Formats: sequence, C-alpha cells, structure tokens
Amino acid sequence: MDKFKGHTAEEIENRIIELSHSYTPEWHYDKENPDIGAAIARIFASQMEDNVGILDDVLERYHAEFVNFLDLTLKPAKPASSIVVFNSIDNGGDGTEVVRGTKLLAMSDGGEGQDIVFETTRNLFVTNSRLDLIFMVDYEEGSVIPLLGQMAPIEIYEGELKADPLEESEIEEDVMPVEPVLQPFTLFGEKEGSICRSVLSLYHSSLFDAQDDPIFIRFSGGERLCSLISEGKIVFKYLTKDGGREFDEVALLEDGVTFRLIKKTECEKLEIGEKELSLVYLEALVPVREILKATEIGISSSGAELEPEFVTDGNLEYNKKSFDMFTDTIAIYNECFIGHDRYFNKPGAKVNISFDVSFLEKELYVTAKQEEEELSIIKRKPKAVWTDKVVDSVINEISFEYYNGLGWKKLSCDYDVSTIFEQCKDGKYEISFTCPDDWEPVEVGAYSGRCIKLQILKADNCYLRPAIHHYPQVKNMVMSFTYEGKYVNPDKAEMICGTKKVDITGNLDEEEFEILAGSDYTGDALYLGFYRAMKAGPISIFFDLEDAFGLTGIKCRYEYSTIDGFKPLRVLDFTDDFTRPGIIRFIPPSDMHEMTIEGQKRYYIRIVRNERQSDPDRRMFMPKIRNIMLNAISVENIFTSDAKEFFIDESAPDMHFSLGAGNILDAEVWVNEKGDISKQEIDFLLNNSPDSIRIDYNFVGDVAAVYVRWQETENFDRALSDRCYVIDRLLGEIIFSDGIKCRIPRVTDDIAFVAVVRCTNGTEGNVEAFRINDLMGQGVYIDSLTNPVKAYGGCAMETIQKALRRGAGIIHSRNRLVSIGDYENIILNYSDSIDKVSTVVGETIDGKKNPADITFVVLMKDFMNGSFSFHNIEKQLKMHLLKNCEMVVKEDNVHIVEPTFVDISVNAWVEITNIDDSFEIQNQIKAVLQEYLNPVTYISHTGWTIGTIPKKSQILMRLNILKSKAIVKRIAIICKYTDYMGEKEVDLTKLEVTPFMICRSGDHVINIIYD
Repeated sequence: MDKFKGHTAEEIENRIIELSHSYTPEWHYDKENPDIGAAIARIFASQMEDNVGILDDVLERYHAEFVNFLDLTLKPAKPASSIVVFNSIDNGGDGTEVVRGTKLLAMSDGGEGQDIVFETTRNLFVTNSRLDLIFMVDYEEGSVIPLLGQMAPIEIYEGELKADPLEESEIEEDVMPVEPVLQPFTLFGEKEGSICRSVLSLYHSSLFDAQDDPIFIRFSGGERLCSLISEGKIVFKYLTKDGGREFDEVALLEDGVTFRLIKKTECEKLEIGEKELSLVYLEALVPVREILKATEIGISSSGAELEPEFVTDGNLEYNKKSFDMFTDTIAIYNECFIGHDRYFNKPGAKVNISFDVSFLEKELYVTAKQEEEELSIIKRKPKAVWTDKVVDSVINEISFEYYNGLGWKKLSCDYDVSTIFEQCKDGKYEISFTCPDDWEPVEVGAYSGRCIKLQILKADNCYLRPAIHHYPQVKNMVMSFTYEGKYVNPDKAEMICGTKKVDITGNLDEEEFEILAGSDYTGDALYLGFYRAMKAGPISIFFDLEDAFGLTGIKCRYEYSTIDGFKPLRVLDFTDDFTRPGIIRFIPPSDMHEMTIEGQKRYYIRIVRNERQSDPDRRMFMPKIRNIMLNAISVENIFTSDAKEFFIDESAPDMHFSLGAGNILDAEVWVNEKGDISKQEIDFLLNNSPDSIRIDYNFVGDVAAVYVRWQETENFDRALSDRCYVIDRLLGEIIFSDGIKCRIPRVTDDIAFVAVVRCTNGTEGNVEAFRINDLMGQGVYIDSLTNPVKAYGGCAMETIQKALRRGAGIIHSRNRLVSIGDYENIILNYSDSIDKVSTVVGETIDGKKNPADITFVVLMKDFMNGSFSFHNIEKQLKMHLLKNCEMVVKEDNVHIVEPTFVDISVNAWVEITNIDDSFEIQNQIKAVLQEYLNPVTYISHTGWTIGTIPKKSQILMRLNILKSKAIVKRIAIICKYTDYMGEKEVDLTKLEVTPFMICRSGDHVINIIYD
C-alpha cells in the first residue's frame, strides 16, 4: 500500500494500464470505451485512493506527533552552483574588480517568470590580459605539443624547392583567419601532435644526386649514433617532391661508422642563396635524451656506368648509342657536345668516359659546277693536264672543354686527349678527369645542363679535293664517377634539437662536435602564455575537466616567468590536483615579466608535474581538460537581501518575526545588546571574536548601539550558545527562545535587531549552461559574462514528509552512526540531489582491500549531466559523516565515490507484421530500454540498486511488451565500463558484477526483420 501513498485515483489507474502491458499485453485498455476489466480497475483505483487517504491521515498524525518530540526544523534549500567567466572591455587599463556578492542574473530554463539571481562567492579581478598560447611538454615522450596559439614544428629544410618550369604555380587564395580554439586534451598524457624533433640535416650540391648508386656517409667518432641507426631508432631520409622519404637500402659497413645508402628516386633540389643543394637527413623516431657527438662527417659517392644524357652538335641531336662525333665531313671548328648534368656535377670526383671508336672513310671530289666556278675568272682556258691525286684528311687535334659560367675552359684530363683521333685506330677509348668545382650548366640547342664540348682545332687536307676523310664513329659511350675512397664535408649541416635549429657547419672542423640532441626541457609542464601583464588580483583560471572514472591526482607546482627565469607561484587549487573541474586563484607577483619561449614572447605561468605516475596502468586515468578559461569565478544561486531592521515594543517569550522571504537559506542576525552587555564581555568579544560584535557611534562619539551576532540553532534545548534563534523556513519566520533556556532581544529605544536574509531558488537554480549572462545593476568595464557549465546541486527546502523520515531515522539511530542503515539514512537525508546509496565494507573502488575501509557509493539524480553535483557535496558530506560517526572510524578509511557506470547497449533483431510500423517500433523499443535501464528512481520506475545489473532474460522479458506488434528474434547485449583496470567491453553474460556497478542505457540498435 505504501506504493500508492499520496497518489490519486487517476494516477493509480495509469499505473494499472502501464503494468498491464507486461502482464497481459493482449488486453487493450480503452478509457473511452471501458470493458469489464477496465471498469473493475477504475473501481479498484477509487477505493484504493480512499483507503490510502484514511490510512495516511491516521498514521501521519501519529507519526508527526511522535517526531515532534525531537523539535526538528525543516532543512533549508541548497543553492545551485556554477562557474561564470567574465570578459572585460579593453579600455587600455589593467582590468576591473568584481567583489564578492556581486549579483548576476540568469534566465530561467522555461524562459518565463522572474530571472534567477546568482552571487559571486569570492573577489575577482577581471584582467584585460588574454590566454592565447598553451603548450605542453612531456619529457619522457620527448614531446612539445601546441594546444592553443600559433606554434608549428621547425622546418627540416630551409630555402625553396627548385621550381619546375613546366609546373603551373598554384594561385593563393585569401583565407579568413580562424580564431584559435583549445581542443580537449589529456594532461601529461597526449601522444600526438608534437612539434619536437631530433634531426641532423646534411646538404650537398651533388653527392646526394645519385640514383640507384651508392651514397656513403661516415660518422667518425659517432659509434653511439650508428648503433641507434642500426636499431631502427634513427632513420635516414632524403627530400623529394612529396617530402621526406626513407632510403631503399641502408647498410652499415665493416668499419662500424660508415653507411651505404641507395635510393630509387631522384633527390629534390633546394635553392639556398645562390646554390642548389640536395638534402639527406637523420630523423629520430624515439625521444633523444642524450647528446650524440662525432669527430667528422664525411660524404662520398660513386656512379655506375650510364649513357650520356644528350649528344648534339648544337643543332642536330645525335643517337646516343651510335653517332658520328664530328659528322662524316671533317672541318675545322666542327663541334660535338656530350652532356650528363648529374655526373658532371661531382666536384673532386674522378669521371671516366669510355666508348668504342671505328674510323669510317668518305671520299670527296670536285664537282663539274665547282670546276666552272673556279675557272670563271680566266679569259682564256689554258690547256690543262689533270692528274687525280687523292689526299687523306684526319683529325689532328681537338679541344676538350667545359663551361665555367663565363666561357669555355680547357678540361684537364689524366692524359693528353687533344690528338686522340690522329692515328685513326679502331678500338675502345677511355678518357678520365677530375671533375672541377666551377662546372656550370649551359644551354646547348634544345638541352640545358653540364656538358663537354669537343671541337676540331686542326685537320690537314680537310678542304682539299679529291680527299678521303677518316672520321670517327662512336658507339657504346658510357660514363661513371668515383671519389676513390675520398670523403668530403657537407656543404651545409644543421641540427634540430627539439624545437630549435642550430647551424653546425662551422663546427665540422672541430675535434668533436654535437650532431644530434633532444629538447632542452627537463620535466613535464603545461605552459600558459598571456599576451598582457596581469598587474592586480586575485586572478582566477577555470580548468574544465571531463568526467572520468578514478582520475589520478597530479601533484603539481606552479611557477611564473620573471626576468631571471621561473619562480614559484602560490596558488589556491580548487581542482584537488586535477581530479575535478575547478579554478586556481593567485595574486600576480610584481616581478612577473615577459619571457620568450618557442619564439613566443608572453607572460608565462607553467604548471610543473612533481613526479610521473609510477604505475603505467594508471596513466589511462589522467585528467582530460576540455577548456581553460581566464577570469572565472564560482557563483551560487543566492540572493542576499538588504539589512532589515526590527523594533520591539514589548519583550516576550517565544517571539516570532516574519522575515518576508521564502526559500530561506540562512540569516545573519545582529541583536542590539546595549545596556545588557557588560564592558568585560565587550572586551572579550573584541579580542577573541571581532567578527561577532559591532559597535555603532553617534555623531558626538558616544556608543549608540552594540550589535552582537547571534547563531542559528535547530533546537533551543541543544543550542551551543545562549545567543541563538530558530528559523521556521516553512512560514518564513525567525523565532526566539523563552528567555530562560536562551536569551531574547530586549526593548531598546533604537533598533532591537537587524537581519540580513539569504534566499535561494532551490531546484530552479539548476539552469543550463550559458543562461547566466547579465549583471544586476551596472557593471563598469564588463563587456560580457556567461556560465560555461550547467548549474548543479540546487535542491528545494526539505518537505514535511522528508523531515518526518529524518526524524524517524534519528529516533532509530539515537543520533549515532553505528549500522550501515544509519550511515545510508544520513547520506540520503543530506541532500535532495542524492537518489540512492550503497555501502561496501572492506574494499575500495580501485580494488584495494582493507577491513577498516568503508566505501559509500552515491548515485546522484542528475548523474547524466556530469559529476559537478557529486563533487559539490562530496567533501561536505564526508565531514558531516565524520562528525557524527564513531571515533574508531578514521578519515582515511571513509570513501565517498560515484558508481562504476556500466553502459548496456542492446542490438536486437525484431520481426514485424506491418512494414509501416518499423520506425514507430524502433523508437518504442529504444524508449522502453532507456526507461528500463535508467538507474534513478521516479514515479513509475524504481530504478536499479547499486551493485545489481539486469540479466539478459530480464531485458528480453521487458521487450516482450510489444509482442503484439513485434517479436524479438535475437538480441546481443554488450556492456562497456571503466574501472580501476581500464576500459572494458564484454558480453552481458560474461560481466563480473562488482558492488560498485550500476547500469545505464547505452547505444541501442534495432534491426527490423520483415518477411
């Protein structure tokens, strides 16, 4: 019968309809046209309403009279709390003050009625500075992770990629700048996004251009570096159009310090100053925590035999496999150009050109036309005697030249090649020379690049006729190069240490020099950069943390930047070492100064981690920060009235005075005791409790009034002081004693007492985020304000029914906490926001077992909105329990925690009879599951007990309420939760239920089957 207590006949009838779906789903209850069953149900509901009402009148009367012996008063409503962030007007000043008690207005969630008043709980200086740079350093991971602001990794290479003349340049479009937004991150637990690098960049104009040919790099004295490369912790890369690419082959030679590298792709050129350089670099894949050194860096290379890139006479292109070097007709100054830009760009290398030569003959005679032209100037033709004597013409001397940027210069070969074709001998020829360092590209016909020019300087009889020209035909020309074991320094060398780039080209000639190192940071820290100085305080910064199981507290110290480095900063930490959302407060030191870090000049505050988490399994519980906001302060749904003055004409016992307010939170009452308080008592209060006495003087300096602050009590018989009063919150009155048990105000010729009343809206104060957005009155230099988080924790004044239950609990426990029921009753009665509680003895939620431990698992009614409400009462509730429990219970053994929430997700396959009902049935099943798996108790649902998880058969039975329209063929139920061992996802049948678990609705998928 208790289930129908306080319910009307209509509510009882609706409950019968609801239950009928489970017990008799085939019965259709129609209120408009009731059948016999519906008529019986209505009669039952009407009779039950009458019976319960009669029983309530009898029992409640006796119950109330019995509890009245305790002389209880109703507990006040609890104000909602939130965080408000202020933005000031940038007027060129330092900011503006917001004093404690400043009234703010929030629009009610319904959008109708009066605005809800909030008051700031502490003083705040709203600074004009702005938090615009945040980055995090993780020493163990070797990372520097930008979180807010303009920070980018150091570019591995400098200069511009050589432009391809055939490639169209992209047109840059104007892009609107985007306001930087802080993305959620894990404090000291982020793995991605680091701009920290450990790189050694080596530049050379030619040695890295080898393709399919070996490149040799030697690190003399760098055995440790070579070991890390061999272990795969550091890799070789080279620059291509698509970025850095690893070499196809990397091998360490027998000397242990020289690497042989082969790549299949062309190396991209960089334009650095007036040079074109190629880049090969070493990049560390793991954090480098040591300084790696070497005594020398040497580069060498060799090239396999390749055909020339082009052969031409300046006009005609020759076949590279077989060509007549100076055509088949020998003539002075005939030219041949042989080009290979890559091989001829190897200063200091030995280049070898080999080719097969066969000398062919061509007979040349004087034609009839030529003879007439020769004799045209002779008047009289003499008698000529012709003799056909044929002469031989060979190439007696050639030049062998290269272009140096100014002109053609002789190329010095290992032996004289100027008369190489004079003997006209067939066979294999070789030419070798040392590649000069001033060889420049030149345009020859349709080609551009480095090339050799061969030119005929002397050829006897080349113009005589008849003649036989012995000209060379070249086949199978190939060329190669080698440095013959010689190593050269790179043209340029740079080292990236974390986020800094250092040019070490000038150090290459030293006896020993650094070649690779890590970041300069020595610990884990979060850096907050402010673009303007904060010159007044207190300053508040809000850290908004995501709700998570068992957050690991992080012990940190705070430091601020000065001209001499970082110094300790004293703060008040309301985040409890980042285990909950909260603010930190501090007074800006006068010596706070700008500092340049990562190229960013800011006023810095850094949060330094004292020590790393020793247990790697607990690192998954690091706090996740959603946002960091400056100029934030906590507010409460409290309205403080102006001081109300009360006068007494006649002092009497049990005086009642109306305070003229509802939902009274508390009152500050000052009673005028002039003429009733002794001088010794005044002196005692002034010395020991100056906040509880106030003396007013008139204009001539005489004492006009002596106000003493009295305290509220719940019962005059149990009052801790005789200066006390009782507030009847139901009637909104203040009540004084009878003058015997405790004092009462006296009749004076002035004010008898003054009361400042604080009221709250209770549950109405739980407004949504961004509802608090205005000041009551004019706020100087305040541009805007808002609450980024929902207000939480507000509850209404205690009802009479709850007071009666509390009184029954006091009688049962005799106001002592001994049994589990005593503890649970006092917790449930502590706040109306608590839905249910469970007690676990001898075990904590993180798996530790100790017989002395007592863990109270508390489920809040608004748990779906986050843990704000729980954190709001956790500390006060623990102190309340410790104040009333046995002395043998120690503070360290009392634990108040939220349940381990198990998200139950149902994947169901449902067969329907009418295809048009598919959407409706899907929505109905999801609604049924969400209601059924809701752990909170409400009118038509009892919720779930902490430590109990519904079984598969129970869920299946619940889904059968729709069997008239749909039949559940199969279901799969997955449970997902996070406990002290991490995230887990298991089938419901394999779930190991702990006393800390409670279910909640997950994501459901309803699959429709229609045959």
